Formats: sequence, structure tokens, C-alpha cells
Amino acid sequence: MSAFINLLRSEIARLESQLTHARALLESYEGTEPREFRPAKAANGASRPIPFQSMGADSKEQKVRAAIRDLLRERGLVHRKEILEHIKGLGLMGHERNPLKSLGVYMNRIRVELSPEGAGMWRLRDHEKGEGA
Repeated sequence: MSAFINLLRSEIARLESQLTHARALLESYEGTEPREFRPAKAANGASRPIPFQSMGADSKEQKVRAAIRDLLRERGLVHRKEILEHIKGLGLMGHERNPLKSLGVYMNRIRVELSPEGAGMWRLRDHEKGEGA
């Protein structure tokens, strides 16, 4: 039984040592403002930052819409699969069960700005007028 008692005493001594260390640590922190730790994350939860964070877009939908507009403004006529690849490359989409269908939902919400050209090709309506079409 004395081996058990010795084991308990050594455990109490170890815990008291840890408690002393914790008290000293607490004293060193007293009087300082606790800082909240927040790991940096992209606005859309992606592991890498996206270029639309600084544009003031608040939601994923707004970021996707902006990305679609920017791509179509830059390239003119673009196939929907290329649009999807562009948005995936920005980290805005790609984790959905059916990303192409989700893209269709986003595009439908800004349909007044887009012009379907058939065979999955799209362009901005303003872009059409700018070309004199």
C-alpha cells in the first residue's frame, strides 16, 4: 500500500508544480487586455483569398455576379462551362453538388444583364450594344 501512497504524493507534487506555474502565468497576464484570436479566412471560406474581397461584395452571390460580369466584360462571348471554370478558379464555387446548375441559378438572377447566344454561349447585354449590334 505504501507504493500507492508514494504514487499519490508524487502526483500531488506534480499538480502543485503545475498550479504554481499557472498562477505565475495568470499574474503575468493580469492587467493586460485579452486579445481574441481569429484565424484569417477568405470571405467565402476558401483556403486562399479571392480578389473580390476588396470590392465590397458582401455575399457569395454578389461575388459570383461580379465575377460573371467582369469575365463577360473582358472576353465578350463566353461558354457557360468557361464561366464556371473561371469562378471555380477564384474559389467562389466548386463544392456544390452540381456546380453548373448552381451557376445557372446565379446567372438567371441577373438574366436582364445577360444575353444567351445559344449553344451555352453568353455575353453581357451592354457589351452587345457597345459593339453596335
